Amino acid sequence: MKINSALTYIKNYVFLAVIMAICCLSRIVPDCGGYAMSIYIALVYCRYSIAVLSPIYLALCLIFDHTLSGIIYAIAPVVIMLIAKYLHYLFAKPMRLYAVIVYSVLSALPLLFVDFPVYLNLEYIIYAISLVVVCLLSCTICYALGVRGIGRMLSVDEMIGGFVLLALLANGIYFINIYGFRIYYLLLGLLLPYLYRNLSLTQGVVIVGAIAVGGGLWNNELAMAGGIILIFLTAYAFVQNKWIAGVSAILTHIICGLYFDIFEGNYYLHLAGFAAGILLSTLISEKHIKKLPAFKSSGGRESAKELVNRSRQDLARRIGLVSGVFYEMSNIYSKGVVKYPSPTQAVPKIAQEVILKTCAGCINREYCQNLLGAQQNKIIEGVISTVLTSGKATIEDLPQYLSSKCIQLPALLANCNHLALSYDIKYTSGKEFEVDQKLMSGQLQGVGDILGELGDEIKSTINIDDKLDKRIVEELGYNNIVCSDVMTLTKNGKSTVSLLVRERDRNKKALSQVLTRLVRSPLEKSDERKLPDGRYCLTFVASPKYSLTYATATSTKQGSAASGDTYSVTKLKTDKVLVALCDGMGSGTKAREGSQSALDMVSSYYRAGFDNINSLSLVNRLLSVVSKDSFSALDMCVVDLEMGVVDFIKQGGVQSVIKRLDSIQIIDSKALPLGIVEEARAQVQRQLLSVGEMVVMFTDGIMETLTLNGIKHILNALSSLNPRQICDEIINQAKALGLNDDASVVVFRLCPMQSAEGNR
Repeated sequence: MKINSALTYIKNYVFLAVIMAICCLSRIVPDCGGYAMSIYIALVYCRYSIAVLSPIYLALCLIFDHTLSGIIYAIAPVVIMLIAKYLHYLFAKPMRLYAVIVYSVLSALPLLFVDFPVYLNLEYIIYAISLVVVCLLSCTICYALGVRGIGRMLSVDEMIGGFVLLALLANGIYFINIYGFRIYYLLLGLLLPYLYRNLSLTQGVVIVGAIAVGGGLWNNELAMAGGIILIFLTAYAFVQNKWIAGVSAILTHIICGLYFDIFEGNYYLHLAGFAAGILLSTLISEKHIKKLPAFKSSGGRESAKELVNRSRQDLARRIGLVSGVFYEMSNIYSKGVVKYPSPTQAVPKIAQEVILKTCAGCINREYCQNLLGAQQNKIIEGVISTVLTSGKATIEDLPQYLSSKCIQLPALLANCNHLALSYDIKYTSGKEFEVDQKLMSGQLQGVGDILGELGDEIKSTINIDDKLDKRIVEELGYNNIVCSDVMTLTKNGKSTVSLLVRERDRNKKALSQVLTRLVRSPLEKSDERKLPDGRYCLTFVASPKYSLTYATATSTKQGSAASGDTYSVTKLKTDKVLVALCDGMGSGTKAREGSQSALDMVSSYYRAGFDNINSLSLVNRLLSVVSKDSFSALDMCVVDLEMGVVDFIKQGGVQSVIKRLDSIQIIDSKALPLGIVEEARAQVQRQLLSVGEMVVMFTDGIMETLTLNGIKHILNALSSLNPRQICDEIINQAKALGLNDDASVVVFRLCPMQSAEGNR
């Protein structure tokens, strides 16, 4: 551990030594020194070890300039900063930026006394001022990088400091000339692909601008700076293909060098270095280049992503706790159910209570016991059974030898009637209470399940892609769609895009086309909301593989005020649809209200997230308790638009038919209708549905008139894939054969999302 820390310490100071060495070579003001002095003072301000920095700084300055002015340049800031450090330590005062200004001015003054006439000119005054400014800006950027590290958000002054420091480094590197070849161009070629592949356009232009300005200031060739920025912009335009971007950068370099002649020196040698750098950097894979550090500007939304994910984690935890509470309540209700034996099973117990209550104080108790023995209990049990069967026992229901000899006969009959009927009432009430408890327990468990699933869904991390958001704004702009803000969230591989557009742009086809192309998966508009300022907030979600095309047809019984049949097509999620057909008991308004009530309850449960079995079980229990004289036949399909799978859920409905590509398949129905008995179980079948295959659902009015063979004949005779034509044909054929009942037909099929048609 200590060895690793030591190596890191050495590596850091070697890196700082390289920075100061390059700054020693930088020349912005002609005939004046470099800017290593400013970097040295900034590093001391940033609490780097002055004992390590000072020897490094002295050695570098003396290596690059060992004249008298070079010696003064090297020694002056070291002496001043050592004294300053000691005084700040002595008086326990922190070093502030205003103090750094004073120290940098004092470090530059000794050069005036070396050769007063030479240095007292406009160039030196500009150089001295630039030393102070560079020192201050270097303090901000060095402190930001040294304390917070690379990859964090930079403030405006820190970004300016970074720009100036980068320009100084580029200026110093441009000075390095090896047999006519400037290493500057090789490094530029290596850096450009990283910039246009890993950073935004704004970040890339700023960094390239600093590098270009730094190189151009060496000989006041700012035209070169413009050429380098143009090279970057050209490559960025083709950033979707890294090889085309690299080739475009090289071609733009050739045009700027040969046609505009903006690069000095041995151009072909510089071009070869630049092209080699582009090639080497382009060969690096996208996965590795994204691991390199990137500075964040103030427009980044990393904090927003962290805040959103942290809030989701906290919400998921709280939902999990609430889910646990509902599970516990469900267990309490299920364990607290008091079950009474049926009255038939309780006859011996009731008879024993009658004997104890009637015979306990009787003076003939022993006589009766000796006379009747065990037969006494059998006689009383028979009387109790009579009470439970007919509702009352009389003297005629007693054996003659008992009615003639029992002196407690009125009390005996009264106790038999009272205790038997009381137990029957208790049993009935307990049974109803047991049903209520089971219903409540099931409801609570279902809520717990939904909350648990919701917590798991919220717990998953979402990603915010700033780079993609900027590209979306740019691409929409090319299509004359003004997007003022956009945010793309990616969760479990699926993207959701929310954006703000003008009212005139909200229905343009280019919206979904551009988003689909950039996100690389089909998207569809799921929601839109008008803002007070007139703009629209649109939300696009991942489209499923299929869409649902359906049609319905109904016929009301002649003379009836309303049909007892109801239907519903409900979107449960983006990729799931509930198609339900409910046949109420009889016809008319009451039947319609009953079927509509059952359908509304089922739809609500499904939308809330209950599964097939729990939804129908809970609704069935509710109806069996609330509507004892009414029931409804329910026929449903839950269609998975992503997988092309259909769950047929039947609770008393008639058969359904699937028109396959080469055959007709019947989906049987054997389950009891909703509300008849409490424990009726739904029948669930899962079928895979292909494009071009259709599902036909109908009520018993159609079934009784046409029969299955008639429906199959109609489907075989029709070659149309239009659900509307099939619905109309079935209803018309039924009417032609004397239909005299409520009748409804629902037909649907899957079709690819790109070619969806009809009702959805």
